[in-house]
Amino acid sequence: MEKGGTTLPPIDARRHDAVIFDMDGVVTDSASMHAAAWTELFDAFLNHRPAGAGQDRSPFTQGD
Repeated sequence: MEKGGTTLPPIDARRHDAVIFDMDGVVTDSASMHAAAWTELFDAFLNHRPAGAGQDRSPFTQGD
């Protein structure tokens, strides 16, 4: 298996008793990382885009 040009070792199911999939932030606080990433992306995008009539160009917030 490859990821980003790096070959990852195969997962041998005989060596593991369980697998935890943390897709929604139950085990780790991934929500804050997602919010930081969206803030960086949208704020940069909106800052480099010409303003249009009636567009909300306020910074990305937790409420979004």
